[in-house]
Order: sequence, then C-alpha cells, then structure tokens
Amino acid sequence: MSDELKLKLMQELAKGNVRIGQFILEVHGNNYYNERSDKEEKVKLKDEDISKAILSINGSEKPLNEKQLFLGVICVLLSKYGWSGNWSSCCEKIKKLPMYDLFDKKCDYNSIKVLTAYKFASVDYKDWDGYEPSQIERIIFKKCKSVADAFDEAISMQNE
Repeated sequence: MSDELKLKLMQELAKGNVRIGQFILEVHGNNYYNERSDKEEKVKLKDEDISKAILSINGSEKPLNEKQLFLGVICVLLSKYGWSGNWSSCCEKIKKLPMYDLFDKKCDYNSIKVLTAYKFASVDYKDWDGYEPSQIERIIFKKCKSVADAFDEAISMQNE
C-alpha cells in the first residue's frame, strides 16, 4: 500500500474534516516518520554542507550542546531536506557524514529516543513556529527548536 493511500485511509478513519500530513508510526520499538509533501520539492543537500552546518552549531557554548538535541537537526532534515526513515536510521546517516569525528556532541539514538515520544517530534518542523508545547515538553521543545532554527539558518547561509 502506498504512503499516499495509507494517509487517505487514515483521513477516512478519522471521519472528519481532518488532514493528516505527517505521523510517527511505532513498529517493534522503532519510530518511523512519514510525511506527505503535497508535491513539494525537497532541497537536496550535500553531506559536506550538512556537516559544516552541524559543526557551526555544535559545542558546549553553542545551541547543539547536548546529544539529545540532535532531534532538532533531524526534524529539519526530515521536514525540509528529503530525509526519511526512522530516528535511528537518521542518527546512523549523521554518523556517516564527513567530518563527523570533529563534532563535539555526537548523534546518539539512545539519547533522543525518549524525546521522540513528545508530541512536537511528530509535528512538521515548518509548523513549529505556531506550535504550543504542553507544560511537560515546553523546556525541551524550546531547546530543540533553538537547535533546529540554528541548523536551518546555517544551511541557508551555505546555499546563498
């Protein structure tokens, strides 16, 4: 069954005026992110550009100062740059980036796994500006959003 057909089925099951554009599906303990793009072209980035952007925000005095905050980077890559798959596979892709050994903070799925249960992790990064986090997730959402915004800006500066 195609992803688009699955999304239409989910909308029918919701029996309302609901549009489902993205969701996270848990299968055997792995979370899979799925997004419907409505024919939106995703910008393809070079691995080197991703590495440079991460390096520019990575470190103890920078936005990406905790391993778990890689969730913000991954949400941007999933939302805007055509990455797909589960959180674990995204961490593995990051670990294979050039210059990964220069990162101060390393991507570790075990560090972000608990954060993927928060509602904001299933909300498209493009919608984070209008997202109202619950009291429980407010602090970690602000940190992840700060990282995501810094990463998105670093990527944009490279493409100018």
